[in-house]
Amino acid sequence: MLRFNRYLSDDAFKFLKNKGSWIIPEIINARPFNCAFAFDIQIRENDYLMVYVGTTSVLKIQLGADFVNFSAHKTYKDSFLKKYLFTDLPYGEISNYLGRILPKVDSRYFENHKEGYYQNYLCYHLGEVASKDSPFIIFDRECVLGFDNSNEKINHLTPLKNKYEQIRTDLQENNSKRWGMPKLKSLGDELDMLAIDNNCNLICIELKHSLNGSGIYWTPLQVSLYRDAFESANNQVVFDSIKKIISQKAELGLLPDCVNSIMDKNNSFNKIISLVAVGGEVNKKMSCWSKFEEVCAKSPKDLQNQIFVFNENNLGNYMSVISGVLG
Repeated sequence: MLRFNRYLSDDAFKFLKNKGSWIIPEIINARPFNCAFAFDIQIRENDYLMVYVGTTSVLKIQLGADFVNFSAHKTYKDSFLKKYLFTDLPYGEISNYLGRILPKVDSRYFENHKEGYYQNYLCYHLGEVASKDSPFIIFDRECVLGFDNSNEKINHLTPLKNKYEQIRTDLQENNSKRWGMPKLKSLGDELDMLAIDNNCNLICIELKHSLNGSGIYWTPLQVSLYRDAFESANNQVVFDSIKKIISQKAELGLLPDCVNSIMDKNNSFNKIISLVAVGGEVNKKMSCWSKFEEVCAKSPKDLQNQIFVFNENNLGNYMSVISGVLG
């Protein structure tokens, strides 16, 4: 059965509101004073919290019946990372650990100001501290639909992938000089971010850096695949799950309270929208913009993508590549 249960059980949520109420504030307090978005906190299925620095997870927190287990990739090996019973919780040690770990994070994940950096940036400014006037509010990242088994996943996603991979193959076979040789690499099934807007539209977001030309012009295929995957799911099941995710994150201080009102006054999503977010300074002369338009034009009905261009000096604005705004 398809699901999107990326929320905490009632017991785990109660723990974070009471005995574990120090955990999230410690992570937030560990953020460098000059980079408030350095540590991005997300809740996950099966009672986990994940802490991201760009595209790498530096801390995984499992909330058990009478314990909290801290773990991370072996790159971030540290004596702090172990299981603690409720009788011996490591107050104050999360901040110390994150302070030790941050210098160990490879620059390609965050400090290079590429996609990971801007993903954290968006999840903070248009997520955790978003305002009611924000164009949308991001509530999850590294998003995947859940399936009971691999066969169910294959049966659900393969027809969708085939449709968009065929568009890529056709372009490459017709003009390999412009598009490159056909590749066997499959489109992925993990979405960069999910958001909700004031009209209760669910927004599927794929993020690319402004210098990643090929990434930009192929992204309409990726993000349309994810949009179709959510559209083909049970709208009510996904809506109810996302409503719970948003409610929990808002109560934990990881989303603004205003986002609850959007969900409370609606019973389902209005539309599911695909959005390509581009972070960094845009060079309008890059050929990727005309290619983006060409990819979308191959199947206008399925590739109705919006563009959201932003950088640190301009939080973002919608720009229509199709109407030639970027030249």
